[in-house]
Amino acid sequence: MVRWKRFAAFLVALASLETTSAPAHADPEDATAEADAEIARGLALRRARLDVEALAEFRRAYALKPSGRALAQVALAEDAVGLWVDAEQTFEDVLARRGDPWIDARRAALDNELRELRGHLADLDLEIAPADSEVWINGAPAKRNPDTRDFRVISGRVLVEVKRAGFEADRRVLEVPPARRMRVSIALTAVPVAPPAT
Repeated sequence: MVRWKRFAAFLVALASLETTSAPAHADPEDATAEADAEIARGLALRRARLDVEALAEFRRAYALKPSGRALAQVALAEDAVGLWVDAEQTFEDVLARRGDPWIDARRAALDNELRELRGHLADLDLEIAPADSEVWINGAPAKRNPDTRDFRVISGRVLVEVKRAGFEADRRVLEVPPARRMRVSIALTAVPVAPPAT
């Protein structure tokens, strides 16, 4: 409830700064006007707390016109629905845009949202043998951060599965603390090879 109230206040602040809208006589084929209409629908859905539906609208807006404004709305909606790993990357992409008037006017608020959501995340450093094993986190294939080689996860209970042909799969639930880095070693056991029949 507290987080929703903070989001509502943030949306009000953003709306008060909103200066760009579709021109009154815009060509319906104009991608900018279409993207603005998608954003307007998304904002209405956010106000109605329909964040999943709003996220779809903002993603369509960004596909139509990849503006900083549309990307920021994607980040905010991802944050609202709890897609914090995705939202972190999207916020980083938004804040990396320099010279975008819409973003620059709201940079401090967007940066604050990024800091807040990082409180939900953690780094999982898995030392795995064999090193080329597949890693699944919470039922989905996982990829290491190319820079840190860690897995970025939402803190709390995390299901980790490590698989490789010829080895017994390892499945375990880890309690990952927020805003921390947790290191775990997982060594798979080779499946015994049956002796040849005599």
